[in-house]
Amino acid sequence: LTGEAVCRRCNTNLQSLYDVERAAMQNRCRAIQSLVKGDVEMALECARLSVMLHRIPESLAILCLAELRAGQFKPALNHWMEIKKKWPDLRVHPFSPVTQHPPLSLMANHGPGPDRLPADG
Repeated sequence: LTGEAVCRRCNTNLQSLYDVERAAMQNRCRAIQSLVKGDVEMALECARLSVMLHRIPESLAILCLAELRAGQFKPALNHWMEIKKKWPDLRVHPFSPVTQHPPLSLMANHGPGPDRLPADG
């Protein structure tokens, strides 16, 4: 792809695909922002929409965080297990830069900071 919304090999219009991915990314960002602000319901809504649009580890990890903050432990565990099953070699944790928007601020006033976590082995 050269930045155009058309596949260079088959001339398929890719604009709809780009729009869906953009919407998924925007909802991931909104979910993180909502968690930072303490708006757990909005975070859940945005994270769920992001997962529906593009079911990738980044979206599922953010949904897990939102579900944990909402006290929805069983769905959070199920989504976490999905990540581990579908992407077994992926290392995902709240302080990982898995998303393009590191969620370090999510843990502000809610747990230890990254400087107080044990180093990964």
